[in-house]
Amino acid sequence: MRQLNYLQYKKEIHEELFESMSASYESIFLVDLEHHDIQVCRKNLNLDSNFWSYVDTNPEYDELLKRYIEYRVASEDRSRMLEIAGLKNLKQILKKRASYSFDYRIKNTGQTVWYRMRFTNLSTGEELTRFTVSFENISEEKKTELLSYIPGKKILVIEDNEIDRDILKNILDGDYDVLLASNGQEGLDILEKNYESIDIIITDLEMPVCSGYEFLKIVSETRRYSSIPVIITTVYDNTDSEVEALEMGAADFMRKPYNAEIVKHRVKGLIRLRTSLAMLNTLQIDPVTGLYTRDFFFKKAQEIIDENPDDEFRFVVTDVIKFKLINEKYGIDTGDKVLEHIGTAGRKFIPNYIIGGRLGGDKFVWMQTKHFQERDYGRNVAHEILAGAPVPNLILKHGIYYMTSDSRDISVQTMCDRAIIAVESIKGIYGQYCAVYDDSIRKELVLRQQITSDMEESLKDGEFKIYLQPKHNLTADSTGGAEALVRWIHPDLGFMNPGVFIPLFEQNGFIKELDEYVIHQVCKTIKTWQEDGKMIIPISVNLSRRDFEIPDLDKIITDIVDSYDLEHKYIHIELTESAFVDNPDTIKTVIKSLHDNGFVIELDDFGKGYSSLTTLTSLEIDTLKLDMSIIKEDIPGSKNNVLDFCMQLVNMMHLTSVAEGVETIEQVDRLKSLGCDYIQGFYYSKPLSVDDFEKYLNKND
Repeated sequence: MRQLNYLQYKKEIHEELFESMSASYESIFLVDLEHHDIQVCRKNLNLDSNFWSYVDTNPEYDELLKRYIEYRVASEDRSRMLEIAGLKNLKQILKKRASYSFDYRIKNTGQTVWYRMRFTNLSTGEELTRFTVSFENISEEKKTELLSYIPGKKILVIEDNEIDRDILKNILDGDYDVLLASNGQEGLDILEKNYESIDIIITDLEMPVCSGYEFLKIVSETRRYSSIPVIITTVYDNTDSEVEALEMGAADFMRKPYNAEIVKHRVKGLIRLRTSLAMLNTLQIDPVTGLYTRDFFFKKAQEIIDENPDDEFRFVVTDVIKFKLINEKYGIDTGDKVLEHIGTAGRKFIPNYIIGGRLGGDKFVWMQTKHFQERDYGRNVAHEILAGAPVPNLILKHGIYYMTSDSRDISVQTMCDRAIIAVESIKGIYGQYCAVYDDSIRKELVLRQQITSDMEESLKDGEFKIYLQPKHNLTADSTGGAEALVRWIHPDLGFMNPGVFIPLFEQNGFIKELDEYVIHQVCKTIKTWQEDGKMIIPISVNLSRRDFEIPDLDKIITDIVDSYDLEHKYIHIELTESAFVDNPDTIKTVIKSLHDNGFVIELDDFGKGYSSLTTLTSLEIDTLKLDMSIIKEDIPGSKNNVLDFCMQLVNMMHLTSVAEGVETIEQVDRLKSLGCDYIQGFYYSKPLSVDDFEKYLNKND
């Protein structure tokens, strides 16, 4: 599948595309009908891997829709989604609307789980050429939905054909009280007398006296009728008529001749939905936290904004970090007590508090007056809120969105979505507890989405390149090895700094695939040198902490190297001390196995601030790489000099030493005097492409 990227559309649709990508959406697709491409902008990993494999074949939109329905959608909602979300209907609907959405249920979950499918038109002309399809879990909104319909509900059937009218009555009788009308006007008369007890209306489109279209118009414009869902029926396969009826307010449609099971499912589903929505409208307070529910918070906040046109506000989303672990460790009851505590304490300690709400799960939202500083947040607020909490060592992080006079037209939900984006941007960053939504966060999110979207295809296309940084042997005064570093040469973003994509790959786990790819590339390079009769020098490859999650990692690495018929001594394995802190037992086992099989083991970033001495005594290592901070901060002759101590330790343990980040001749001379074995740094060379590295070897050795 050819990946479309955001930069390609930046000038035309950047703003619209971003606005369609609410932080709550689990999956987002960008459909380009002109170029016959479907881009995965955000991937829901809960979906079957076979489905994503099918997406990679770049199918037609309607075929992908059918496959999604097959994998994901509950049987009672399949036909409706296939009809309404099909490209033929979609083109008609999005001609007149910027966006369109409807709700459905997913299958095989053991409970009722609701999703919302939203389409956003990104086309620049009249024809539908580009649009996004976004999926959001809305089960929290519908958690009070009834599990079964209540018999005895009233249904108004308006049908001028006596036979069809009797068929519908026979299908629905017994479960419902069916009221019959032969035309729209008669239906309106019955509706006026019974609108408080009628739960659903079924009406034909083509009728005398008052047609279905006229009936729909009156119902949608009459407040006391407008909440009653209307199903339209027609004998014609006419998309334009159906779309027009939907635009006028119809909730669904059915074609004649009637199928009894379809009629029952459609009616039952709409009655459930209406009952659920009615209950949701009355549910204002979240029973766990005592704060407003999500939708009522949005409604109440908007009322406050409208009533205070000259004031500016801010919305703060508070996230409980790793809340799922609390439920797993202490149980759901204790988890609920934690949420209750935060809700109560938040109302008391949140600065300039106006109202608060629960967005769902472990996310809270607070509306406040604008006049206070960010420093009010972070540790101070968290300390006050968490004092006396049922569980110790909780961490709160906050995302802030400022509402100004320029953003008054933005919905409260969108403001909260942007606050969520802000808090998501600092998850995993130690010591940072608060972030304000701004354009830099927006750009970072777009970049992260593009990186995630492009990474798999880029790996297949060979856009990731290995660069080699020489290790200079001080004793022999020649290049004695190299470290393999990965660079991403992106077709649109250009030469990407590893600091941009490596942390993201660490988070999403893609680093495991990338590291395996690097090992293959290193082996290919050494094999080429061997076949060409060139000098072979060992190359170090880095292992991430996430690599040690892979079962039989040592066997996988050994099998890769053996497949190129290379001696193991030419591959040095680098790991960081921080990885050892995460998973010491597994790492010790894997490293011992690799060491016993002849691989050279290097401990990277020694002295960076972890339990270094413990690491040294626990792992079978051959080489110690001194972190560049030790070299840069070295003051020769100072009392308790760290570099002196490190070199004494290296010599005492009979290890090989490598100094990283060496940039000056003074540093070279200092390390040489201490007996350091290898130097790696810009003094000798920056990281080089494989071709340039070979030229470097020829020139210097």
